[in-house]
Amino acid sequence: MLNQNYIVLKIVVLVGMSFLFYGCGGGGGSGDNSAPMSDNINGGLAGRIFTTNGWIIDVATGRSTRSPGIVWDSYCLDFDIVGNDFYCTDPVMDYGRSPAFYTFPNISGDKYIVAVSNCVDGYTLDCIEIHDTTKGELIGERHELYKSVDVARLSRDGEYYAFTFNDDAYYNSPTLIVLNDINNEEITYSTMPDDGPVAFDWTNDNRIVYAYNGAIYITSPYSTEGSKIFDVRDHPEFSNIAGIGGSVRVSPDSTKIAFMLFEEHASTGDVPIPQTPWIINIDGSDLHRFAYAPVSSNGYELFGSLAWSPDGKYILITEGYSAGPLGTDGSTPGFLYAIPSNSRNIELNQDGYNNIIMLKTNYRNDSQELRYTFNGGGLWWTP
Repeated sequence: MLNQNYIVLKIVVLVGMSFLFYGCGGGGGSGDNSAPMSDNINGGLAGRIFTTNGWIIDVATGRSTRSPGIVWDSYCLDFDIVGNDFYCTDPVMDYGRSPAFYTFPNISGDKYIVAVSNCVDGYTLDCIEIHDTTKGELIGERHELYKSVDVARLSRDGEYYAFTFNDDAYYNSPTLIVLNDINNEEITYSTMPDDGPVAFDWTNDNRIVYAYNGAIYITSPYSTEGSKIFDVRDHPEFSNIAGIGGSVRVSPDSTKIAFMLFEEHASTGDVPIPQTPWIINIDGSDLHRFAYAPVSSNGYELFGSLAWSPDGKYILITEGYSAGPLGTDGSTPGFLYAIPSNSRNIELNQDGYNNIIMLKTNYRNDSQELRYTFNGGGLWWTP
């Protein structure tokens, strides 16, 4: 018969060992955003990162695959739908048009919407499609427009979408933002004063938050008419700011907006216009800078896209597109960071200070080698 003290001691040791193996982790994640360390290389974070050029990255493993349902890299004189995919029906050898695809998921990641420019040869015709994320199957009908579609994005419930476009029939035509249901039936639209770009995101109750001409607006539910909540011209400290960038992201609880301000510095060669990340409450209060990067010899910061984590605890952000201010040799294309979303003007680092996690992925890497360098476009983080 075993001694009772021995049994109690053995239980305590086993419990302690379980905490040792499963309670440890680098810098991040809890709840739905955590994963066992044996399967996770990115600080306990989890979920999927969607990129606008069709990649889906598993956060825990860093591995990536292309969004299904689209033949992404075809160059065609003409193409059509074969099954549920765009397939090249007249491939070119060294000439012809190059269709461009831009994809965005809804907040749960079960659907994604694709805007396709130049989708039919011989016409100024763009297309919008909605696909199932798992198999890439087409949801509803393909929407063809004799317009130049800039971007299309699904509502968070996946039942509506908005898109912006210019009418190609007119030079310098104004930008429109249009709201449709998932069956491509138009609900409403609004016309901007000129042809400037519009960046936007959705709230949980189907309002649209959009940036246009240096200001941020918010609409009523199922509307495209916005009320201004922020304008750079109302802030003298932004005298060097030229406008608001393409990354406008509403937090999962729809209480905050993260966005980029870009400077007047002109883009030269492969170096993009410098951008800095900011956060504001959805009522226009508590504007504050979110993060900054040590400035290298190039003299400016190169923040890119950003995205909220599904639980709202982190913001994913890119920095250093070409010169890489945080790089060791000044030649890296950039990095991808997860930063606690409650940070205020926090300094980026690659050492895990202040719970900042630098993500490792094999995004667009044919060798499948995992690496820290990252050079991508728009980002979305889904469960």
